[in-house]
Amino acid sequence: MKHSIPVAETCVRELAAYFLEYQGFSGVPPTALVSISHVPFHVNDAFSSMPYKVSSLQRFMCLDFDAGELGPGSFTVASVHPIGILDVRVLNLDRHAGNMLVKRCEQDKGVGTAELVPIDHGLCLP
Repeated sequence: MKHSIPVAETCVRELAAYFLEYQGFSGVPPTALVSISHVPFHVNDAFSSMPYKVSSLQRFMCLDFDAGELGPGSFTVASVHPIGILDVRVLNLDRHAGNMLVKRCEQDKGVGTAELVPIDHGLCLP
């Protein structure tokens, strides 16, 4: 399925997933499109101007793990369902443990819980 989505379109899909998330329900980090120009992008002498690339940029999230390091038994249904709902809404084709980041949260009685942060939505909205 990855071959059906052009690489140049993944940044727009990342932004769309952020916009389609409902008021932070699933925890997708704030995302924006950026335009970057740099000399190494100049690979074709047919263009006289400095070439640029468009990409997506997400807010850096200071987290402890990715979900693959902990296993599925480490998360509550309440922490997983919002991401599942988002993935169904945007038809995400690439959800796996490596693109769910984990932040440990301490509850009042010292029992640890985890906050999941979904990233990597470039293969959604096929």
